[in-house]
Amino acid sequence: MFPIRAVLIILKYFSIVFCIIFVLLKPLSGDFIKHFYLE
Repeated sequence: MFPIRAVLIILKYFSIVFCIIFVLLKPLSGDFIKHFYLE
């Protein structure tokens, strides 16, 4: 079993990395993101 603290740390780093990737990809695929959210 993973400790809860380790899971929270992993989720925090995962969310940070996801936000960075999202910001980097947003200018490249703005139309795709709009289509994804509007669908």
